[in-house]
Amino acid sequence: MVNEAPFHPADALIPGESQFEEQVSQALVAILQAQRGQRIADLSAVAQLVRCIVDCANQAQAQEIHLDTDVSVGLTQVFFRVDGELVSFAWLPTPLRDPLIDHLLVLAGLDPSTWPTPEKAALALGDAFQWHLTVVPTDEGMRDAILRRTST
Repeated sequence: MVNEAPFHPADALIPGESQFEEQVSQALVAILQAQRGQRIADLSAVAQLVRCIVDCANQAQAQEIHLDTDVSVGLTQVFFRVDGELVSFAWLPTPLRDPLIDHLLVLAGLDPSTWPTPEKAALALGDAFQWHLTVVPTDEGMRDAILRRTST
């Protein structure tokens, strides 16, 4: 029997760190282009970023993915729950938060325009797991999201 070392967040970041940073950059460029009314070069950038986050969570054997807004620094923090503990995975620029959450809501068959109503739904993200999405409004008038892995 092989004893596996416990997960450390750097373990998930090192092999795919440049890939993750590239996904963040592409999604941010697409979103900023859309906000300026320009033609979006890559419509799938947000979807690819969601896929990259989910893949890293699966690699880390995370039971949950949290997207939490930190208004004190103006960023969105991505946490993974691994073995019962929240582990910081990445900080994302604020303009990515709403498109990421909107994309997850659409994948779950929900209407993104209904917030600030809390939303809850199951969704499949193309991996071997079933995920449950919970989106809740924050006191600051924003939204946070939690994805919980519920089965294999």
